[in-house]
Amino acid sequence: MKRVKFAAILSALVLCSLPSTASGRTWSITSDGTGDAATIQAGIDSASSGDTVLVEAGTYFENLSIVGKELLLTSRDGASATILDGGSVQETVVFLMGLSRSTVVEGFTMTGGQGHIRGSGRDGGGIFMQEASPVIRRNVFTANSSRYGGGIYSTSMSGSAAPLIEMNTFEGNVSDLGAGLLVGPGTPEIRENIFRNNNCRFDGGAVYFALNSGFATVEHNQFWSNSAGDHGGAIDVYGTNASEVLIAWNLFVDNDAGGTGTGDTGAGGGMHLSNVHGSIINNTIVEGDVPLEVACSGGGISLESIPPDLEISRNIIAFNRDCGIACRFSIQNTLGTNLFWMNENGNLGSGLGTCPAEWSSNQIVADPLFCGPGLGNYSVSIESQALTGSSAIGVWTSPGCGPGVATRPSTWGSLKALFR
Repeated sequence: MKRVKFAAILSALVLCSLPSTASGRTWSITSDGTGDAATIQAGIDSASSGDTVLVEAGTYFENLSIVGKELLLTSRDGASATILDGGSVQETVVFLMGLSRSTVVEGFTMTGGQGHIRGSGRDGGGIFMQEASPVIRRNVFTANSSRYGGGIYSTSMSGSAAPLIEMNTFEGNVSDLGAGLLVGPGTPEIRENIFRNNNCRFDGGAVYFALNSGFATVEHNQFWSNSAGDHGGAIDVYGTNASEVLIAWNLFVDNDAGGTGTGDTGAGGGMHLSNVHGSIINNTIVEGDVPLEVACSGGGISLESIPPDLEISRNIIAFNRDCGIACRFSIQNTLGTNLFWMNENGNLGSGLGTCPAEWSSNQIVADPLFCGPGLGNYSVSIESQALTGSSAIGVWTSPGCGPGVATRPSTWGSLKALFR
């Protein structure tokens, strides 16, 4: 038998161990219609699962649909140069159904969407997802409107949807519920997004969760100046015994909730949580506003009918224009250690929004020593008590400035770098 050299065998083994580099076809789309297909939708219709639809810079007046076909829909030059304009017709900008995370939509500005017609209303101004779990990444959702989910609406009758929504910007969207996005049952992940100046008529100025089951993750996001007419200036979560959330490492600044009237004690400028399990940890919640004539409606957090195992720990809750935390109805959980400072109407709820008396025993009441709040920099000084314990309190685990260091303007890029 002919001897086979060891080097040849080793080479064959290495080749067998390498992943396949085979990929689908790329369909190039141009704004003048001279690409591989005349329109983006024509490219989607022509593509097969595994293909890429690559969109060149330009403005495209289209309402797109991807159903049961796993694609990469992406732009060559990013969201600032590639605009999907829904044309303010009664339809969403992008409709997605029956998809997994093998489908990615990335690099577009989506605007002018008015929502997919569903029953008597229109939902999902920018994107409407039905039984879908795609990746939605590095997009800008602006000036979209709908009944539910001004930017994005995600629904799943089976409760199995698991979209990953990351590194997007939601700005200037409007709706009745969830002006930035509305998410139903499932295991959604909302990570590293910026929500700014979104406005809803009722609940969830930025995000509304209707969780009758599932586990929702909200991590490393920024919420700036969002507004709800009723509850949850930034986030509103309505849960059940079968639902759980992780809300961690987020920054909340200047979000407000109006409440339904002068007797509403649970509006929640930063967030409103109802009947949900999980953890609210390492958030920085500042300057929330609840303009009601009641003792406490929760400028930072409003809690309603909370079960025993909801953890609320290591948050900075400061400078809110109402009490820090308000409590409504049956509050069964304990409160971990948080840092409170200069919340109007007290740190913990009183009057109709009274929190358990024992909650005050293990809290830190101290100036967080923000590095430059007037410049949008809510990292903390090396001298802050938020950094002196065994576990950091608030978003940042390391100081953003030293003692006596003058504050200076920070760009969005530098703030996002601090966030990681």
